[in-house]
Amino acid sequence: MKTDIKTTAHSFIMDSPNIKKKVFSAPAKSQFFFTNLTQKYKSNSFEPFKFNESEILLDDWSVYMDQFSAPSLSFVKYSATHALNEFIKALPKKFKTSHWSWYFSDLLKTIDGYMRELHEGDRPMSLPSGESLNYFLRYLPHFADSKGKSYIDRSTGCFGVLVCKNFNILDIQVRKDSDLIFSYATPGTQKNFPSFTGEATIIDSSDAKQIRKILRIAFD
Repeated sequence: MKTDIKTTAHSFIMDSPNIKKKVFSAPAKSQFFFTNLTQKYKSNSFEPFKFNESEILLDDWSVYMDQFSAPSLSFVKYSATHALNEFIKALPKKFKTSHWSWYFSDLLKTIDGYMRELHEGDRPMSLPSGESLNYFLRYLPHFADSKGKSYIDRSTGCFGVLVCKNFNILDIQVRKDSDLIFSYATPGTQKNFPSFTGEATIIDSSDAKQIRKILRIAFD
């Protein structure tokens, strides 16, 4: 991804051979639509956003996820529920007993509900994406703190989260290539809902804390 920056006085681009160029994912993005869960969950009452977990434990989680191999969540041989259960069983005790560990159960319920709809429904739906879930787990402690409601997108199988505060609605979806796409809507003055959409690239799990900058939008 190449960005040209022009200024009238000084250029902030340094052409030093010692500075390595960062490799980002492909710029082409699939079209993103608001999930239909907005109306379903807009009345939920979520607690104020807090970061009350030990920073050390969050750092340990990032290290663990950096070492975790995505193919371990392959849904080819096992179902999505089985794959996630095996991942949870293998977790160190400190993660199983963390205050955000409840979110694993919430995520399993999301998958179970989606799979029932997939098998019983008459609408075309994509299978859950193991790649998306792998990257979604990076941010699980932060999604749990925000009391966000997890979901699976029908058209892509990607995992996402809805964070609602009053009538502020933030929708974050984790793509298969690890990139994030988000949409935010808030009540306007003329009975309209101004909305904002954006994309974010977080390459390493060690930078997962940056998701807080997006999550805070819903609580502004």
